[in-house]
Amino acid sequence: MNYEKQAAEGGAQPPKRIVFFLRPPHTFTGPDDDFCAPPGVEKLDWEVELAIVFGETARRIASGANPLDYVMGFTAANEL
Repeated sequence: MNYEKQAAEGGAQPPKRIVFFLRPPHTFTGPDDDFCAPPGVEKLDWEVELAIVFGETARRIASGANPLDYVMGFTAANEL
């Protein structure tokens, strides 16, 4: 719901701060990767997401440290 239009589709107001959430690695695929849908799935949906690539482990970053020091780069990712 980080976009006004997306929030409106669900009948909500956009949040005051950007919402971050984690996705497990198995929900991402490459453009030519095979994907086997679980049994019973009749419809799949996908989204293109902004992915953050970490160059170092970023747990419990000390207060005052720059979190971007842990980021190697950004890329687009296909999420199923």
